[in-house]
Amino acid sequence: MSRRLSRKGRYYPHVEPSAKSCGKLRGIVRDLLNVRIRNQPTGEVVAHLNRVTQGWARAFHYGNSTAKLGGLHRYVRGTLRRWLWRKHGRTLAQYEHYTNQ
Repeated sequence: MSRRLSRKGRYYPHVEPSAKSCGKLRGIVRDLLNVRIRNQPTGEVVAHLNRVTQGWARAFHYGNSTAKLGGLHRYVRGTLRRWLWRKHGRTLAQYEHYTNQ
């Protein structure tokens, strides 16, 4: 927690997840989407990944965590996209086949 100056010129307590805790979540996602589990059904892997990320977001969604959570959301989405792309043996159009939806 730190004190920061707002646009209106007042100080406010700035609270966000630490870099260490964000790194732990990235490590968990990396472990969940490794090469050894490509033979498992996609639905099970995605459901487990959703449980982990939603639990982490509930624990850290306080204060001013929007920017950090947005960055982690992009990381998880990109990692999952690459995992699916490699699982299904695609060679072209990674973002065309696996869109953000």
